[in-house]
Amino acid sequence: MKNIEQAKLYFNDANAVLEEAKQALEHKNLNLTIRRCQEAVELAIKGLLILRGIDTPPSRDLSEILLALDPDRLLLTRKDLIHLAKINHTLSQESKTAYYGLRDDKKELFTEARAQEAVEEAKEVLNLTLKASLK
Repeated sequence: MKNIEQAKLYFNDANAVLEEAKQALEHKNLNLTIRRCQEAVELAIKGLLILRGIDTPPSRDLSEILLALDPDRLLLTRKDLIHLAKINHTLSQESKTAYYGLRDDKKELFTEARAQEAVEEAKEVLNLTLKASLK
């Protein structure tokens, strides 16, 4: 499969997973919202890496890889690259808590405000990566 075709699959999956995150938020399933946002961000970033011919590791946290790259290789500004890395790292850490964290009396581990912010961050990552992929 060519890089362009594989990247399209990743971007399509990222959009589908982001829709799942929005639905989870609507149903007040905040932990699931965080996990789906992390997955959408990971897929979008991996789509861009694949498109640019960069091997993607089997890791959720791609921040170190992103920060080691020349932004020009991804057709991003340094500021945008750092922003992607920060969002990816934060959501990767939060998704571990959302998945493995202990729930006390089924209490949510995240606030609705944080879950909403995660959805907005995931949208931002998808927009940045798609924009860079079209250059």
